[in-house]
Amino acid sequence: MIAFKHHSIRQDSPHLVSVFLLLILVYLWSMPGTVVLEDDGFFVLAAYFNSITHPPGYPLFVMFSHLFTWLPVGSVAFRVHLASAFLGGLACVCLWYLARCLFEDRIYAYAAALGLGLSRTFWSQAIIAEVYTLNVLLFLLLFILALHCAAAKKEQQVFYCRWLAFIYGLALSNHWPLILLSTPALLVLMWPAREILIRNILKFIPFFLLGLLPYVWLVWRSHAVPEYSFYGPIQSWQDFWFYVSRQPYSEADHSLTAGWLDKWMFSLFVLRETAVQFGPVGVIFTVTGVLWHWIKKPGKLALSMTFAYLGSTIVLILIRGVDYELFQRALFQVYPLISYVMAALWAVFGIKFIVDQIAQKNRLVRQNFLAAAVTVLVIGGTFIVNAPYNFRRNDFMAADYAMIVLNTLEPDAVFYANADNIDGPVRYMNAVEGVRPDVTVYTGRYIYINDRLYRPYQLEADELKTLINDFIRDTDRPVYYANDFPNDYAQDRYGFYTRADKKLPVGEERLNILPAHLKFLEFWADKYSPVNLWDRMHYNLVLSDYCKLILNATYSEQDEITPDVLKNVSDFTCANYQGVLNRIQFALNKPETSQAELDEYFRQAREYQEQAITKKDRARLDYYNGIYNLRVDNKESARTNFQSSLRLWPHPENPSQKMLLSL
Repeated sequence: MIAFKHHSIRQDSPHLVSVFLLLILVYLWSMPGTVVLEDDGFFVLAAYFNSITHPPGYPLFVMFSHLFTWLPVGSVAFRVHLASAFLGGLACVCLWYLARCLFEDRIYAYAAALGLGLSRTFWSQAIIAEVYTLNVLLFLLLFILALHCAAAKKEQQVFYCRWLAFIYGLALSNHWPLILLSTPALLVLMWPAREILIRNILKFIPFFLLGLLPYVWLVWRSHAVPEYSFYGPIQSWQDFWFYVSRQPYSEADHSLTAGWLDKWMFSLFVLRETAVQFGPVGVIFTVTGVLWHWIKKPGKLALSMTFAYLGSTIVLILIRGVDYELFQRALFQVYPLISYVMAALWAVFGIKFIVDQIAQKNRLVRQNFLAAAVTVLVIGGTFIVNAPYNFRRNDFMAADYAMIVLNTLEPDAVFYANADNIDGPVRYMNAVEGVRPDVTVYTGRYIYINDRLYRPYQLEADELKTLINDFIRDTDRPVYYANDFPNDYAQDRYGFYTRADKKLPVGEERLNILPAHLKFLEFWADKYSPVNLWDRMHYNLVLSDYCKLILNATYSEQDEITPDVLKNVSDFTCANYQGVLNRIQFALNKPETSQAELDEYFRQAREYQEQAITKKDRARLDYYNGIYNLRVDNKESARTNFQSSLRLWPHPENPSQKMLLSL
């Protein structure tokens, strides 16, 4: 069994400070200076207004990051990013101390701490406004306390259990689902102290409840600043439970079309993600460490680390019933950070094993020198591989998009946003940075209409539509919206947004190609080539949405829009999977489209198919192929296409089902 030996923090303090400062410097070097995508905008807004963000609210992170908004440096977004970096640095300091207690030699502690700090996903979350670095910090504190408690004398175990109860409550106040999934790992370590824990459980409950106090703050702030709280004021126990238990996301966590194949594919995805965290050199040591730990040193530590790894990966995959698709992979990729902590420790086990083997077989090799050399190789390789992925100092993609949206609206406009690529950045630039103060930005998450807050999950679809229709009718201000804004008014479509037109007859639409939008899109497409999975997905969505507007204008043959302009813009806005599908859809509805033109579009779609965001998107290609084959009177091929579409997305709303019944 691996011995856990206490070491003096005071004696090791220069090393702990060095780890923290080194990682903070790396994070400052690579950190975006303004709002970005993912949930960054939501958390920056919540931190700035000291409000609550999306379920379950993450009160502990918001309270902590709000303090950083007072710093007199950079933008507000940068300050909240700095809060994540600070927490990430502290988490790696804890890992350094943990590895020091496990391995004795400080060089292995550096390998663990810097390996995690520079790993792909941890680094990505340490430079934006997110809760995951705090989650790792709290888990590592619990892990270290559990090891200390198990190794302590009985009279000291009560002391450790009190701190465990308090920090466990704090951890549940940050990200309770991931902490619960990691709890079995802590219980394995606590097994030697089980008698003390069970006998004194009532004494520990007050400390646990003290750790849960941030949820009291959450309820209070939901009333203090309801306009900036994600779903408004929490007015009852039912509201509180609905919010904290994440019930609004119950449908998103369970798909009608997900099956065991999706779980298997996600499991393979997690293994691949684990492999890329520390670069090609690091993965060799990680695999070696896992095998050595279980074959040579099985015991409570090996079992606990395995439970910790599986909790945020395989167990989570088994619990969630979601489709294996790009959108869900983008959501899932940040969940296994605690698992990657275990992978970093296993990598160190692998380094130590290999170094020991080489030193034993070659007496001329200095073991400390070899350990240092291998550590530098692994850490250097990790940095080199992950730096291009995480260097985001010049990432203004979301901010640029928010600026063009706000700056092209009419004076005194109302803008309604309800999409992840719009909500946070637009709301942040408007409410925090003061861009276009004459514009009022509403969203489906937090929105004032007629001086009262409405909460989407409390309204039926027809009630919401009636409320929006009344709002548009009664206001003198121009009303713009991005999506999910049901109303009966005519539409002025601009690509980036739509305007409710009260002058045109109901049901009509007018297409508008603004020169400022075209200029921005050319600049945007030329400047950015995102590597981040989430950014790349939304980047393509923005371009494909404008592609649809361009195609509508092309096929409607509006006189005021020249064909040369349309072709130039469509060439780059449609150069993605969703864009090509739009091309195919329009081309199939135009009888004079040549077979050669359609064949080229289908070829492009297959080339871009990995960009498909959902199963529904992937299934659309086979559906369109079936329609195309029906057009050339090839019913057997069409049947095969429709069947393939249904296999990809076996959903009742898949139009291929209707087409198969008609054949």
